[in-house]
Amino acid sequence: MYMNGGMTATAMPANKDSTTTDADAWRRAKAILAEVLELPVAERSAYLDTHCPDPELRREVDALLQQSDDNFLRSVAAVPDLIAPQEADVDLPPGARIDRYVILDRLGEGGMGKVYLATDTDLHRKVAVKCLTARESEKALRRKLLDEARTAGRLNHPHIATVYDVVEHDARTYLVMEYVEGDSLANELRRERMSLPRTLAIGRELASALSAAHGKGVVHRDLKPANIQVMRSGSVKVLDFGIAQAMSLLTSESAWPSGVGGIETKTRAVPQPGTPAYMSPEQLHGGRVDHRSDIYSLGVVLYEMTAGHRPFASTDPLELIALLSRRLLRPDQDNPDVPPEVADVIAKALAVDPNERYQTAAELEKALIDLGALYPLVAPDSVTRAPRRLRSKALRAAGTVATAVALVWFLGYLETYWFNETLGRTAPFDRESLSVWLTFGRKSIVPLIVYAALILLAVWAGKFGLSALRLSRRVDELLTSGEKRSRDLSTRLGFNDPLRFAQACAAFGIVALGIVSWRYRTVIDAIMTRSISTMPLERMLPLRPGHREATANFRVVMTALMMAFGFAFYRVAQIRARHPSRRGGGALLLAALPLVGAIFMGVLPYRVIYDSAFERVDYAGERCYLLGESPIESLVHCPELSPPRNRRVPRDDPKVKRSGITENIFSGPPPLTEEGHDK
Repeated sequence: MYMNGGMTATAMPANKDSTTTDADAWRRAKAILAEVLELPVAERSAYLDTHCPDPELRREVDALLQQSDDNFLRSVAAVPDLIAPQEADVDLPPGARIDRYVILDRLGEGGMGKVYLATDTDLHRKVAVKCLTARESEKALRRKLLDEARTAGRLNHPHIATVYDVVEHDARTYLVMEYVEGDSLANELRRERMSLPRTLAIGRELASALSAAHGKGVVHRDLKPANIQVMRSGSVKVLDFGIAQAMSLLTSESAWPSGVGGIETKTRAVPQPGTPAYMSPEQLHGGRVDHRSDIYSLGVVLYEMTAGHRPFASTDPLELIALLSRRLLRPDQDNPDVPPEVADVIAKALAVDPNERYQTAAELEKALIDLGALYPLVAPDSVTRAPRRLRSKALRAAGTVATAVALVWFLGYLETYWFNETLGRTAPFDRESLSVWLTFGRKSIVPLIVYAALILLAVWAGKFGLSALRLSRRVDELLTSGEKRSRDLSTRLGFNDPLRFAQACAAFGIVALGIVSWRYRTVIDAIMTRSISTMPLERMLPLRPGHREATANFRVVMTALMMAFGFAFYRVAQIRARHPSRRGGGALLLAALPLVGAIFMGVLPYRVIYDSAFERVDYAGERCYLLGESPIESLVHCPELSPPRNRRVPRDDPKVKRSGITENIFSGPPPLTEEGHDK
């Protein structure tokens, strides 16, 4: 696209029609700006209503008018289009010769020119040749461009691609650079999100490269993932150092109309070369650019590596100007897995005010080194990395499935144990297959899965709704302010410390379980009965089919608490993982206490509540239930007999008459007919 009126081709589109469309749109915006700025402020809105029917164009013009002063906008509107799209259409076929360099292939196209793979016929090495898209017509201006590029060529750093030579050919300038094999960081990020240790390692290398360049007085001005090459070793090199600065010298002295005064006006500078999405606020506003602008650009790169995307999706400089003052630039807002201390470093690099950023790249490098000590990078074997990664993923998946099955089976075992204790089913009447434990464990866990799915769906819908609401600037400001206050409150309460947060979760859990225990004390008293053979029948009333409302409500409440305590435990584990110095088991143990309590109260009684139906039998004229059988004996429960109500009787006892009717053992005596017999 062309940034602000074609002043600089920051990322030449592959589609020529797209380039023309962008340029035409900007020309219309400039023409409207020039006319609006001549009107009093009170009349501008009405003028735009009439003369700017395109809503997208109107939005961009409004954003500029709100965010920038008139002097700056007049300087922008006065800038002519420097590079016509057709001028950039230079293509070198394989075999073409530029001085002693023979073109082998085309590598790609960047913001300031096309890049070719070539061979140096004198030194017999591969090089990258960049053809700058701007034509220089004056000898003095070409000299300044060459001097600036040669300054970059004096940089000697392991993470900076060296500029070997500068060649003039056919009224164009070609820069001959080190050819770095590998892939761009932009392509790496499109494939997968970087791990935190690798992000910090790459960040340290980039900060080191910036520090070395700034020490030589060279500012990159266009640092972005596309200009960062990831080598096969995993290390990186920065490309195009000094080229953006050279281009700025060229355009500032050759293209501004008389009266604009070079690169600065009386009150504000015109926009600088660079890629808008990675440009610092002072670059977007046309302010004076120094080494701190590169620090901001590196902050955007680090944000993208940790959050998975840039701070702002837009690449439109007009919209970026409007957005910069409306959002806190912290990657942990988009990815909660980013540790707070890492987010703090990136947020400082992204400060809108240059004076609030790291003042040198060396300071940022030291901060990243300190973080790297907390999150060390373990270098994988480059040859066996892919197979090991696949095996590791397969083993993790198999381990997860096995752990889930074991957990469900264990829950079923605990439920069965409690069920047998409550009903007094002792050996040999408690024998069941292992599959029964798995079945009841699965049945008890299904409600948790359903509730979890509903909660996740509600969270997703809520996030989508908030994203839609953020389209309103006022709502976005309110939400951003609320997020900041919440984060500040969390920091003041010490919730960034895993132990402190776990203590708060444990305290809340104990209070919540206490309230639930008091509210549903009759239900808990019934399900916690150790043996129905000796306990009063009145205690079993909540378990009767006609009195299940309180029991059902209790199950819903306990399921909700288990979900809440489970999420709290997960958050404690996350925060603990971000603080390697606080990886003791105390925080996890505290967070697990309310979760274990909720599971004990909510899951263990599952069979007592939902699996209490047995065959009804008549034993010596009494209503009883067959709880279990062995080869020689039967266990019957007679709720209307005096304790103990469980009786062991011979299996062929003629007093036992089976009915084939199954009903809940807590049903109570059946209603009587007019003759006084059971129905």
